[in-house]
Amino acid sequence: MTETVLVLVKEAQSISSTDDCSPMFCSPTGPQVRFPFRLVDRQLSKCGFPGFDLSCNKKNQTVLKLATNRSYVVKHISYGSQMIDIEPNFCGPEKLTVTTLTNTPFDFSISDDYTFYNCSTHMSEFTSQSVPMLPFPCLRSANHSVFALKTLWIPLVDIPASCKEFRTISIPVRKYGDIRKELTLMWFRPFCKSCEEDGKTCGFKSDDGETSCIGSSKSANGSRNGQCSNTPMHFSMLQPAKRAKQSVG
Repeated sequence: MTETVLVLVKEAQSISSTDDCSPMFCSPTGPQVRFPFRLVDRQLSKCGFPGFDLSCNKKNQTVLKLATNRSYVVKHISYGSQMIDIEPNFCGPEKLTVTTLTNTPFDFSISDDYTFYNCSTHMSEFTSQSVPMLPFPCLRSANHSVFALKTLWIPLVDIPASCKEFRTISIPVRKYGDIRKELTLMWFRPFCKSCEEDGKTCGFKSDDGETSCIGSSKSANGSRNGQCSNTPMHFSMLQPAKRAKQSVG
């Protein structure tokens, strides 16, 4: 009887450690994580494309770590548009540093230059302009306030004499978005838009790194192409973890 139980346990462990690449979440309100992304401590290596590793921090927030080892909280992932929104973290320890995408699969969606000013004036004196002057309360001190202005708009603004320029950085932004709330990155490989538009998802077709559309098509004729981009890669097997049911758009 004991031997039978041991065999059943081993079989169950073997089944649970196979290719379960179901979508996962760090929290009920967090973004859905699925191919090309994966949660490194919860999903198999083959559940994600190289360079698309995410993790959960102690606050159960979804985190993207770029090549510079700087981490960003992920707010939203649009698989159909192939865009990911991250918190800029301008108020964190590294503050106003440039977001570097070297050696990552990501690119800027729209990139604008912003110039930051340190002002020894009240906020109202710098916000009554005809163009947006963005205050950063978290960067202010007892005697100074910090504002940001799109660099192209500087000639249109009467900069107070008490304001001194101290940094200009390029920031990836969503059109009409607020740089204090989110930055937007995009990716081109793997190209899975055709799968998403057809009601399917992307995934690895085989261990040689070839990708294809997975799931039932919206149309009766199936997917448009059935292929995403390819890249050779070897994968290791890890034990995935389970989570509570949640749907995120």
